[in-house]
Amino acid sequence: MKESLGTIIKEARKKHNLSQNALATIINTTQQSIANWEKDKNKPDVSILPMLCQELDIDFNEIKKEYYNKKNFFDKNIKIIKKILIILLVSICIILPIMSMVLIINRNKVNVYYASIDSSDIIMSEFVFIETSDEYILKPGVISSEIDEGCNVLIYYEDKDTRERKQINEYKCNYNPFVMQKKEDTLYFGRNFDINDDIFISIYFDNNKDVFYNYKLNFRKLYSYEKIFDSSLGAYY
Repeated sequence: MKESLGTIIKEARKKHNLSQNALATIINTTQQSIANWEKDKNKPDVSILPMLCQELDIDFNEIKKEYYNKKNFFDKNIKIIKKILIILLVSICIILPIMSMVLIINRNKVNVYYASIDSSDIIMSEFVFIETSDEYILKPGVISSEIDEGCNVLIYYEDKDTRERKQINEYKCNYNPFVMQKKEDTLYFGRNFDINDDIFISIYFDNNKDVFYNYKLNFRKLYSYEKIFDSSLGAYY
């Protein structure tokens, strides 16, 4: 029966009265590598094989031909390769559907818009509109004016189909409440609401309710990406 390469290396090393550490130092490798070779856990790299054969007086050409033939090497390990491939395929078949389901459930496209108005009398800042795959979230801006005190704000939009005005919210300037709505509801935004509809704010004052200042909101998209958004916590993940 043909000896294994590990046995040949081990016997040749002992014949030359070399310890594993001594041989490792000579051929610039580690003692553990030589131990693994001798146990046939793996084979010396082809690049280090000439030096190893020279130090141990082993026929390099014979060793390379006998133990490094690609076909023989593949035949000896084909069962291992098949097992690895089967494990990988099974893992993919199990994990991929689960990952796809998780992504479908949790993926939530988020578009964030910043709104402004064209006015030299009214100052508005931090007006943000967020649209997720299933929610509208509106954070009214901080509005201030030097025109009068007792400022009130009415937010509404014009339906792009009917041109009907639909009120979204009405509040005091210093209050600025959040507006949040699931898309299947119609409390603030209609079912066919779109950010491209004309959204307006009307500003009036307690001492002169007959005078309205109307402004169209100009929206600019800050960013758009897919991420999990938990509106109950008001946070992104």
